[in-house]
Amino acid sequence: MVRAAAKRNEPRTLGRAQFLYAVTAYQTGWLTEARTYADLAINSARQGQDPFIARQALHGLGMLARAQRRFDEAVTHYEKAAAMAKRWGHLSGEATSAINAALCRALAGWADDVPPDQDKAPERWQAVENVPGHACGLC
Repeated sequence: MVRAAAKRNEPRTLGRAQFLYAVTAYQTGWLTEARTYADLAINSARQGQDPFIARQALHGLGMLARAQRRFDEAVTHYEKAAAMAKRWGHLSGEATSAINAALCRALAGWADDVPPDQDKAPERWQAVENVPGHACGLC
């Protein structure tokens, strides 16, 4: 899929293929490959003016860093992804990234450093009727 997209020389298509490959690699435990393809997806998405995939890939990098207990890096990725979502009014994306940033702060022992806007993430999920996300945020 990535090779086929690369042959078309369309950065938007390539970014989406790279993102899907990164997700698949993450789900199969190939974390180094997942990180590589998430980074590639961000670059291709930016070239192809596809900010939604760039945001998703940033969030994915946060998930990878959290899985590897690199919480400071995870927080950085999640906060960038949340800020992108906020700019477009993508409430569930913003809330998801914000609550994951707050979770990483708590896991790292920095719970006192959670920004006030991240404390509001469960309320944002409720506002967009994201019941599974709201339940996760209350855990």
